[in-house]
Amino acid sequence: MRTIGSPESIDIPTTMREVTETLGGVVLDDAMDTASKKADYWFPDDNVVAELKCLSEDLSQKPDFKRRLTALHRSWVQRGLLPRPSSRTLRFDLRSLPAQCASEFLDPLKRRFEGTVRDANRQIRESKKTLGVPDAVGLLLLANDGNFMFPPTMLVHLLWRVLNKQHSSIDHVILFSANVNVKVPGASEQGPFWIEVVPEARRAMTTGFLDRLEVQWMASISRLLPGITEVQFQATQEALDEMQFIVEQKLP
Repeated sequence: MRTIGSPESIDIPTTMREVTETLGGVVLDDAMDTASKKADYWFPDDNVVAELKCLSEDLSQKPDFKRRLTALHRSWVQRGLLPRPSSRTLRFDLRSLPAQCASEFLDPLKRRFEGTVRDANRQIRESKKTLGVPDAVGLLLLANDGNFMFPPTMLVHLLWRVLNKQHSSIDHVILFSANVNVKVPGASEQGPFWIEVVPEARRAMTTGFLDRLEVQWMASISRLLPGITEVQFQATQEALDEMQFIVEQKLP
């Protein structure tokens, strides 16, 4: 059994560095002597500048978040937006919330998440300038490494909202995991996921690059953790909504 942060966990930045070099890419920390904040990787053969961001802080376990959620729920009940709960245990499904409640819940998360995307956009933009490749494709590699507050369906929703007519240096996004497994109803296997998100009217990626990146990533983590299987599924909205995290706990 693996747990996040255990000795058997995969170090995502280290592994992505190895994947980049295997594919003929350049790790910009090694290649660029500049004090400015830069993106992580440059793939000259495919004209791609990529930045890796790892979401590892699980907001749902923070006391401040739990207090805020309780206060929000109390406010919704007082305003007649939700019925009074039948027990003291607070449970709700974001998909079943009224639109106003969902917006009030998501807006602070969106602002926090947008800061991460804004940083990646700036790093990609500045690295393209430094490298002299203004037409390079910008790729955000967004790894969920233990943030169970952000299931894939929520991340896709937030990305569409955040990238709509903004942050134009990001042309493609890959949502993926290594230490976080998911289960899709109807699929026999559970394992890490890899989801492509392509905002509208952005630069086109070189044919086959993302496929090579995905194959090399899975080959690398499979060598580190033999027997690991990537969850394969059609990334429809229904499938994303039904994806479930497999949360493994350490035994006492």
